[in-house]
Amino acid sequence: MTGKIADSLRQLGPLRVFMALVAALLVLFAPGSGDVEVYEGFGMVRTVLIPALTPIVFMLLMLDALMSRVMMGERGEGDRRRYRNIIRFNLVVGMLLLVSWLPFFLATT
Repeated sequence: MTGKIADSLRQLGPLRVFMALVAALLVLFAPGSGDVEVYEGFGMVRTVLIPALTPIVFMLLMLDALMSRVMMGERGEGDRRRYRNIIRFNLVVGMLLLVSWLPFFLATT
């Protein structure tokens, strides 16, 4: 089991794994819908900086999925399977990010 996970992570590549870890941290630190902005201490990181980074990471995930789809057209069947898995991975991580942050962003409008 761990060999399969390690192989999957190796196929994704270190930058995609790092981006997924950053997205996981953003999901963990998602503020509630009623939280107010704090401008000092760790509260500032949680209520000001992290909400600014979340759309950037989401767009990076979607851009990587798009570019994987573009690259898939030029490759053989083995590489197409790899890029298909990368696209699924990016979309799942992006959806987790979107679902966890949607209440916060809807409350700000």
